[in-house]
Amino acid sequence: MANEIKLVTYANSEVTPQNDAVLTDLEILGNGIIFGCEVTIKNASTLHINSGMGVIYGREFEIVDSDIPVSLSSSGTLLGQLYIHIDLANTSEPAQLLVDTGNSLTPLVDDPMINITTGITEYQLATFNVSTATLSDLVVTATEVEGIQEATEAEIIALE
Repeated sequence: MANEIKLVTYANSEVTPQNDAVLTDLEILGNGIIFGCEVTIKNASTLHINSGMGVIYGREFEIVDSDIPVSLSSSGTLLGQLYIHIDLANTSEPAQLLVDTGNSLTPLVDDPMINITTGITEYQLATFNVSTATLSDLVVTATEVEGIQEATEAEIIALE
């Protein structure tokens, strides 16, 4: 009879990124920023994000201090969003920082089963307005994550 169970955390066993993400997702309350990742408007057509780390459904990410160019509107004012796109099937670039602008914001994909389905999920960092001349009205939408050890007793009871 073949062995139908494997002990993952054991000597000479392999802990995969999926194993790690599934467990981390249980330990972290929600998605968000661990530290850093502050988004600001650098100039008329550039956002800036500071280096930092975060987690989305147990998948830890790092952001390098970066300038993000945004195309200005050809006429009128558009809405914009800066977000993280994770595609676990994209082996060459599984995580990307993307900008979306338009008359309305494209709804983001939110797949809490990403670690099981090897799917796609997205997480918004900030929204802003885009005119013909400048970026404005930046609102940071990302939140800091809270670990289970930081949760209040009421939050822990709610999880049970």
